[in-house]
Amino acid sequence: MLDRLRDCAEGGGSALLHGPAGIGKTALLDVVARHAASTGTLVLRSCPTAGEAQLPHVALIDLLGEAVVQVEHKLPEHLRQALRAAMLLDGSPTAPIDPLAVRIAVMEVLRCLADRGPVLVVLDDIQWLDDQSQHVLAFVLRRLVGSRIAMIAAERADDGPTSDVLRQPHTVDIPVAGLSEAGVARLLADRLGVEVTGLALRRIFRASAGNPFLAIEFGRAMSASRPDGSPSDPACPLTVPARLRALALATLAGLPQTTRHALLLLAAARNATELPPAALQALGPAINGQAVRWGPHQRPRFVQPLLEEIVYSDADPASRQKAHHTLSRLTSDPVEHAWHTAHATTTPTATVGTLLTAAAGTATHRAAPGTAAELLRLAAFHTPNDSTAGAQRLLEAARHATTAGQLDFALTCARELFDAAQADIRVQARLMAVRILNHNHADTPALLTAALQEPQASDDSACAAHLEAAIHALHHGDSATARTHLDRAQARVADDEQRRLDVLAVRARFHLLTASPEGTALFEEGRRLSAPHGLNEAAVKIRRGLATAYLRAGSTQRAVTEIEMLRAEVEQAGRRDLTYDILHIAATIHERAGNCSKARSLYLAAADTFALTEKGLQPAEVFKAAAELSAGEAERAVALLQAAIGPLGAVGDLEWLSYAHGLLGRAHLVTGDANSAAQQLNRAAALLDRLGYHDPALLLLDADLAEALVLAGQVEEAAHVIAEARSRSERHERHLVHLGLDRAQAVLMAAGDPRRAADNLRAALPAYHPYPLEKARAQLVLGQLERRNRRRAAARADLNAAAAAFRQAGCAPWLRVAEATVVAMDSADTRSSPAQQVIIDMVCAGSTNRQIAGRLHLSVKAVEAQLTRIYRQHGAGGRADLIQLLEG
Repeated sequence: MLDRLRDCAEGGGSALLHGPAGIGKTALLDVVARHAASTGTLVLRSCPTAGEAQLPHVALIDLLGEAVVQVEHKLPEHLRQALRAAMLLDGSPTAPIDPLAVRIAVMEVLRCLADRGPVLVVLDDIQWLDDQSQHVLAFVLRRLVGSRIAMIAAERADDGPTSDVLRQPHTVDIPVAGLSEAGVARLLADRLGVEVTGLALRRIFRASAGNPFLAIEFGRAMSASRPDGSPSDPACPLTVPARLRALALATLAGLPQTTRHALLLLAAARNATELPPAALQALGPAINGQAVRWGPHQRPRFVQPLLEEIVYSDADPASRQKAHHTLSRLTSDPVEHAWHTAHATTTPTATVGTLLTAAAGTATHRAAPGTAAELLRLAAFHTPNDSTAGAQRLLEAARHATTAGQLDFALTCARELFDAAQADIRVQARLMAVRILNHNHADTPALLTAALQEPQASDDSACAAHLEAAIHALHHGDSATARTHLDRAQARVADDEQRRLDVLAVRARFHLLTASPEGTALFEEGRRLSAPHGLNEAAVKIRRGLATAYLRAGSTQRAVTEIEMLRAEVEQAGRRDLTYDILHIAATIHERAGNCSKARSLYLAAADTFALTEKGLQPAEVFKAAAELSAGEAERAVALLQAAIGPLGAVGDLEWLSYAHGLLGRAHLVTGDANSAAQQLNRAAALLDRLGYHDPALLLLDADLAEALVLAGQVEEAAHVIAEARSRSERHERHLVHLGLDRAQAVLMAAGDPRRAADNLRAALPAYHPYPLEKARAQLVLGQLERRNRRRAAARADLNAAAAAFRQAGCAPWLRVAEATVVAMDSADTRSSPAQQVIIDMVCAGSTNRQIAGRLHLSVKAVEAQLTRIYRQHGAGGRADLIQLLEG
């Protein structure tokens, strides 16, 4: 949307933004106006208000008050006088103002201003534009099409634009919709400094309908009432801030009592239960009063979700229970029936608990884990006499909430079980909290210790605790402790096949991270064993790891097939908790397979999914940076990563930190900043070594690090990196990284023998490589080397081949580098001045410096100075090199 607006502002067009109040129209105008002003465009702006709508020419006074004084001397006298009278520059007019003269005068003022440079007219809230200004601007706009004058306006309108100011055939119509759920999360983090995820985020998003103003108000109220960011009970109404209540109550004022009762029924129904005919009839005044509208299938719905929240939260508990009781008798859907029955009941009832548990099973089969979690939370409340059953239901609620990505809700449920009577439930609740909080959280070690030291835990719980401890140790680079916990978990497996799969999934991950050759075989065994068990967590981890193992072994197509099958199944099952990790791995696989455009979309989807489910938005920014580096702008990636690295370091997240430093180093390499690239890639390598992640195919870091070191002048360090990486690649049988190391070796060798470096790299270049971008990178370096060797035909062929490969992959950052190199080579042929070209021609004809000087009536020293410049321009070392370069 911003791109369309900027194109309009820069191209002299017109655009109309329209949408409800608070949706972000003014913010968009601000961004476009600041951008235009930064480029030297004159920005004229008016922001009328409701109280000014009856005052004539107010918008013109806002727009042209200062500008008229600068150019009025260029207007004919009658136009100048009419304009000054309309704008009250000479006091109140004593005679009628000619409206046509005013319109022509404004048009001429704008043309005079455009003669000096581009002009952007910005109009906000044009629904309050005075009639006289509206007529003038509509007249002007029709006559300035294709000029250097652009006009962008915004109108508050729920159902499409109504103003005639910009309703021209050439005007771009841009409806402004609400933010996405992930957009709301980023807005609250940016504006309020709070990270809202999961159920809390979903409720704010639903109540605000993505409206930025409403979302901020709800976020502010939620953070004030719950500083820890935990969600309220899903059964309770969302707190509606006083400012929002005042805005909405006017819509409900004056409605009859029967209509208010029907509105409460509609709010309690959640658009899922059909209302009885009497209630539909009673809604008539609300529909006429614009509180309710007819939705799909002629079912009523609130115009704004905010009204639904207010109607429900303002009702007293008895009225809400009565509404739910009525709705429970109207629906035959088991989930809706159980929901309404539970909310119509004031005291815990075992029968209702059983009904809710069965409904949760139905929701699970419908791939609605979030709904199942809410139903099970209610079922736990309705289990008054059996603490074991109630705790088990609450634990299941936490598990379903985790599956739905509602980690805040899951953590709330888990914490309520830390002191449960049953040892296994205490252990499982603590382990769930560890997984939600992640392994960098300050509470994680204590939670793990408590789970490991639980004396009454069953083999199943003890096995799970040791597996989580093994993952924690791996996360912190302690492979010895990880191996110990894996062995202890293995000892608790016995004949339980699911436990065996859980252990196998973690053990295979251990082998994958440490580049052990057994990893792929373990994953393949795990895939075979997990097939009968469906899409449980262990099965997903095994198949995800298998796709990664295939990728690092060079079987890219098998990796693509495996990860795409898994991604489809996970998304269909509604496993939001696993989605972002699957998306991330799928993006990496597609990027390595040479499909950068697909990778970019997957990285961005991973960023949005992460922002919805996890605390801490920095990894989401790393995903967005990876998207930019794959098929966007390297400079944008640098900015995103520099902003994310500090917070990641503050929490000690070594995995994400190593990934971010590696991406930042690669981005600096693309932009040509070798010193920064070497620094960042060195940091990434050190972090990976600290974690014990030694697989050369993990991030393909070594070749880039060596190349950056050479370009930064650290030749000995580069040679050491290449030698060590070759040894490690042989040890771990990662021969597919050799091409990158050959590329780095060529860059290193070129300092002393560029021809031999190019010949060696050409000999190493394969017809096919499982990572197409690695081959393209090698061809790019080869073309650069051949250019230095003055073998122009070979250089051009290699550079064009590299550019074609980057273009086919959609890898925009490296494509720009390849194309810039070709342009630089071409410009070297054409940038000589006419005098220099005469000298070049005479040199190629064999003339001496003295002969050239005599022909051009110059001194010999002047000829020598010109030749020095020519040699530098063409990268030649002397006459012979210049002749070979130009004629080779």
